[in-house]
Amino acid sequence: MPVSEAQFAEWVAQHYAAVYRRCYYLLGDADEADDAAQETFLRAYRARGRYDPTRAVRPWLLTIATRYCLDRLRGRARHRTARWEDAPQADPQPGPEGALLTAEDAAAVRDAVAHLPPLERTLVVLHYWEELPYEAIAAQTGLSVAAVKSRLYRARQRLARQLAETWFARSDTFTEQPQ
Repeated sequence: MPVSEAQFAEWVAQHYAAVYRRCYYLLGDADEADDAAQETFLRAYRARGRYDPTRAVRPWLLTIATRYCLDRLRGRARHRTARWEDAPQADPQPGPEGALLTAEDAAAVRDAVAHLPPLERTLVVLHYWEELPYEAIAAQTGLSVAAVKSRLYRARQRLARQLAETWFARSDTFTEQPQ
């Protein structure tokens, strides 16, 4: 049985914030995220006849959003830096990691993540920011679980190198002796 227009309107009301947040984290621009969220719901509306009512709606919508954003990221000539601190937060209280990071460290991490290749950035956002399990990430990106784990490993290595360089350079500025 196809999804009614009233039910679809309810989905939009219930899930727009989550779809927008996913798009914003992946694209890094509020206007572009709004366009992507709208496109996500347009695509979902067109595909509503294929929706399986035995499955949850939110993961289906987030899968559409993730794949659309990945396509947009792949098509960009250059990547913009996301302003993650401006994104709407699901929980205003920082987790244990957030409490330990200084503002400068958090900015360095955001910058390093923003400079990852699009697929690696997507995987990092889904796993660490949205805390999705490997299986859900695989389903939303179309990768195998093994590929998700492998690419996350490579992303962590790349982030560690970038952050080590950043933090090493910063520590040098504090240890230099005036002449």
